Amino acid sequence: MKYLLFFSCMFNSALLYSQTLISGKSFPNTLKAEKGNLELNGGGTRTKMFMTMYVAGLYLAEKNNDAATILKSDKPMAVRLHITSGMINSENMSEAVREGFKNSTGNNTKPIQEKIDAFISVFSEPINTDDIFLLQYEPWEEG
Repeated sequence: MKYLLFFSCMFNSALLYSQTLISGKSFPNTLKAEKGNLELNGGGTRTKMFMTMYVAGLYLAEKNNDAATILKSDKPMAVRLHITSGMINSENMSEAVREGFKNSTGNNTKPIQEKIDAFISVFSEPINTDDIFLLQYEPWEEG
């Protein structure tokens, strides 16, 4: 009976803490969101000059392989960034995010500039190798 209990505890622990390796970095298979769990949908690396800058994992409420559907979705989601290079610092991360917003808005950032600045403030502290950032989106609900 003791062996069965031990096996049961080990099995439940493995399910609870299951991880996926993406480019050698460990990512949890699920993340807790405000209204349920998010599942690891996939991941990849950002490289520059043949060096990995960071490894990222995308978490969704439901797994999906259609990028257009994911981008249009107004469901909880998250991106987990694991910094892997000392070349990443607060200044160049902030600039990359600014550039991303310019590209995605057709260079029309004025209407949301205040929100962009608030978002970029996440990167104001020094950034070090092995830092992890969790950027989570929860849909806005009025009421």
